[in-house]
Amino acid sequence: MFPKYRLTRELSHGAMALAAFAAASAAVLITSPAMAKDKKAEAAAPAGPKITPSKAFLPLAQKFQKALDEAKKRPDVVAAQQNFTAATNAYNTATTSAARKAALAQRDAAAAALSATIAPERAQLDAVNAGAVTQDDKYYAAQFLAQLGVVAQDKKIVRQGYAGMIASGKVPAADVPKYEAVIGTYCYQDKDYACAREHLPLAIAGGVRDENNELLLADSYFKDSMTPQGVDIVLKAIADRKAAKLPYGPEWYGTPLNAAFKAKLLPESILVSQAMVTDFPTPENWRSAIRVLRWLEKYPPQEMLDLLRLMKRTNTFEDPTDYTEYVENADKLRFPSEVSEVISLGVKAGKLDATGDVSIRDYLAAAKAHEAEDRAGMAAMEARANAPTATYAVINAAADVFQSYGMHAKAEALFNKALAMQGADTTKQVVDVPRLLTRIGVAQLDQGKFADAQATFAKVTGPRQPLAQLLSIYTAQKAKGG
Repeated sequence: MFPKYRLTRELSHGAMALAAFAAASAAVLITSPAMAKDKKAEAAAPAGPKITPSKAFLPLAQKFQKALDEAKKRPDVVAAQQNFTAATNAYNTATTSAARKAALAQRDAAAAALSATIAPERAQLDAVNAGAVTQDDKYYAAQFLAQLGVVAQDKKIVRQGYAGMIASGKVPAADVPKYEAVIGTYCYQDKDYACAREHLPLAIAGGVRDENNELLLADSYFKDSMTPQGVDIVLKAIADRKAAKLPYGPEWYGTPLNAAFKAKLLPESILVSQAMVTDFPTPENWRSAIRVLRWLEKYPPQEMLDLLRLMKRTNTFEDPTDYTEYVENADKLRFPSEVSEVISLGVKAGKLDATGDVSIRDYLAAAKAHEAEDRAGMAAMEARANAPTATYAVINAAADVFQSYGMHAKAEALFNKALAMQGADTTKQVVDVPRLLTRIGVAQLDQGKFADAQATFAKVTGPRQPLAQLLSIYTAQKAKGG
């Protein structure tokens, strides 16, 4: 339906680097007084907070650190970690729902087995926590928890440890957003979306915007059916990234568009799809933007025809129904030349069969017959439309025919003449202003009068307005040689 993009991040990159930093800093900073005087040890210590554990806490911390270092090397722990990694890889690469279900059960069992191997260290850490009195002590206790979570490959434990480190007030202010980013990411991966919405904004506000933190934040809203809020976050993030000259890709639009369309939110779907084809005007994205209006707006035939005409312009026909719907809305009697052209395009693309499919074959034959009649009667039609007594219906019908046959200047003149009749009592007919403006803009576009076309499209109101906006975007791209 629409482009899909992978958002989930595993324990990697910045998260793993931060976990390594936490482990390294703890291993160096929890030392004996003698080691603290060792200049080489001081030189090896990573930059970080200068924290001094209390005298009562220090022996507990050193004892736990030794136990944890030994646990990392124990064969039962290493084997359990390898089993968990293999089970996780199997789950991530499963291709069917049944396989994923089975792999998930194996992963959960492997996680429980790994957790069991470090149960003694977890119990020992409880004693460490009980002995933590000062904020420095609490920082270390929380850091130990994070390290234990890394060993257990348990993101929930890691984020609890990082949250405790932040709560101690001992994490340097410049590093807090990095920790918040990891916490928020792990919350998202654990499907704790409320938690993600709590921590990711703190990371983003602190300048940590790598690895698509804004997209994860937005998706945490989408996952909880808070789609408008998620769309607002993405569009604001894109605007901020543009201003800061930061990179962003098509997934920044694909993700919210999928969410908005799934929720059948027309305004949000329109907003995102238009921004998407403005920044990334690929055929796939144009197809998506057109489908939003095609499936959510539910246009009547003439509006749908103009939308499908844009689909033809952007070369985004894909399914047989794209061609047949165009043919049905164009009508072999009203716009036979377009019916012939679209059927030919469908046949060439291998989507329609003009010989074996009787309905397509008959439609094409009728269209060609009426096309010959149209061309023979065009001069008389133009004369009737330009007569002083011509009615709105006559003028509008002639303008439609000329536009259908690519006579853009004549079409523009007649559409403008029909538009000028709005409010005239003599016509006894309702002048469809949005439709006329749309087709005047198209006629101007096809003559290369790009600025005029955009000005005309900007006047369109009502249900046709999103269509006119897409046409304006397309016009701007044509003006730039697109």
